[in-house]
This record gives sequence, structure tokens and C-alpha cells, in this order.
Amino acid sequence: MSWLIAALITFGSFALFCTHFSPTTVRRAMGYAIWIDLLMHGAILWMFLGTSTMGLLQAEAAGILFSITFRVYRKLFGYEKLSTKGWVRYTGIFTRHAKLQRA
Repeated sequence: MSWLIAALITFGSFALFCTHFSPTTVRRAMGYAIWIDLLMHGAILWMFLGTSTMGLLQAEAAGILFSITFRVYRKLFGYEKLSTKGWVRYTGIFTRHAKLQRA
């Protein structure tokens, strides 16, 4: 059970760090969430290869929380991807309603 508490603390501290990013930076990072997921989980497995199982469980649980957060953020607030014409913004549930109210 202590690994779950450690995972929540790790997730909370990194989420607090991410609040210092601008919304544009977060949306652009969320546009590439699948690659961030692959790199993050691959790095966690690589770093904890051959070490204690509890450390791996804690790190992977925190990584799973981040993956879920990425998916929820993309769905609710949208994301941006780089195309040949610049950054293209895809709306989320909340941003779609905000655009309708401005029109």
C-alpha cells in the first residue's frame, strides 16, 4: 500500500510543477501524448530494470496516472499539433463551448 501513496505523492508533485507551464505549452505537449506515454513508460521500465519491484510499481502507478491525465486533458481542453502550415488547434469539450459563446 505504501507504493500507492508514493505514486500519488510523485504524481502530485509533478502535477504541481506542470502548473507553471503556459496553457499553450501544455496543449502542444498533449498533441503528442502517445509519444510522451511511450517515452515515459519505456524510461520507467529501463530505469527500474533489475531493481526492487516496489519502486517499479510506484513509478508505473505514477506513470499511469499521468497517462490518464493526458487523455482527460486532451478530451476536455483540446490539443495542438504541428502541421506544414503551423500549429493546428483541435478543440476539446470545454473549448468547443467557449468558441460557441464567443460567436
